[in-house]
Amino acid sequence: MNSRPRNIVFVICHDLGRELGCYGAGVATPNLDRFAGQGARCDAAFTNSPCCSPSRGTIQTGRYAHHNGLMGLVNQGWSMPLAERTIVDHLNDAGFETLHTGFQHERAKHAMNRYSTQLAPDHRSEDVFARAIAHLAQRKDSRPFYMNLGLLEVHESGWNSQDRFDHGSRYEAFMPALEEVHVPPWLPDVKPIRREMRRFRGCIRFMDHHFATLIEGLDKLGLAENTLVVFATDHGISGVRSKSTLYDHGVEVALMLRGPGVRTGMVVDDLIQTVDIAPTLLEAVGVEAPAGMDGRSFWPRLTGEAYRPHEMIFTERNYHGGFDPMRAVRTRRYHYIRNFADAPKWQWLPGEVERFNDRFEAWYNDLWPPLSKPRPAEELYDVMADPHETRNLAGDAALADVRRELAAALHRWMVETNDPLLQGPIPDRLHPHPHTPD
Repeated sequence: MNSRPRNIVFVICHDLGRELGCYGAGVATPNLDRFAGQGARCDAAFTNSPCCSPSRGTIQTGRYAHHNGLMGLVNQGWSMPLAERTIVDHLNDAGFETLHTGFQHERAKHAMNRYSTQLAPDHRSEDVFARAIAHLAQRKDSRPFYMNLGLLEVHESGWNSQDRFDHGSRYEAFMPALEEVHVPPWLPDVKPIRREMRRFRGCIRFMDHHFATLIEGLDKLGLAENTLVVFATDHGISGVRSKSTLYDHGVEVALMLRGPGVRTGMVVDDLIQTVDIAPTLLEAVGVEAPAGMDGRSFWPRLTGEAYRPHEMIFTERNYHGGFDPMRAVRTRRYHYIRNFADAPKWQWLPGEVERFNDRFEAWYNDLWPPLSKPRPAEELYDVMADPHETRNLAGDAALADVRRELAAALHRWMVETNDPLLQGPIPDRLHPHPHTPD
């Protein structure tokens, strides 16, 4: 196998967090587990912005959300500015064929992302993977390629309504028995949540089943020898204290890589952030990362060369529905969160909820009572001693120095990166959908 890949296949999954068997999540994902063992699994990877569009923007640009301009959801009026250059643009310039099929959530229209080849946009796993392999099997272009495969799975919209399953579901055959469902330890093991997790697990297993189509296809076509395959997700799973929040279960992501140069069976426990992905992929194929990227390549870490890991990473939340600005800094041991909203709402801890809604219409969060308690301005967690972040230590006198140091580091980062939040509330739809022909 060559020491450097010629091609890249990048798979981006929706709302998965780290809910895979190889991450200890108690769900059967044999194909992704096998894939992880064939390359590198990053165990401390985090998104820099835990909402659907902003998270993908950080991956595509290697820049923080407040730098690339995508700070809210595309379906709510945001769109990454057309002037913002992404990994697609950089590889186009380097002579690659850039291809996309499936789901995209960075700009208002597929064409705005400037892929040189756009396949059909159907975004279910079985369609995306089958279409990708079919295209590669008949491809005549001799250029190296970058292929982006966007999956709607495992977004909650596909599994969170009982009504969908009453009318039949493609995920139903993959659902475990209710008594066999593994409920994550940061959620209460009660019947409504167990039912939801059963459907969620079925969706994950469905996606894993069809992932085999991609890997087996690449192997049969002889492309595994010169292709870097990356599997990633955008942010944490849906639910309280998860997706769209800066708690670990909102910003944690699965990130696995297999291909030339990547050592087999390695586990990377260094802090990795999604703004690091673009410069890493560019270095992997020998393309220089442009100035202005906020991330830095961890390709040397994957290939056994000298590498200096991050001592801390920074995350942000702006718009996801409403405006609830948050900023955070995380080290290997501590996680400091600053809440900037005038009246932020506390995200329920399991022990604080006396009753769960047993019947609901559509959304996973409808299981929980409305958020009503105030959220403190500062939160500090010892993630080694309290990995599910249940004890806020911001007022602990013994950790006063830690809190001050992290608060100062966070403020310094905001100043150095010219964070617009320092000037006041960020306007909604700062970069609205431009008017372009279909």
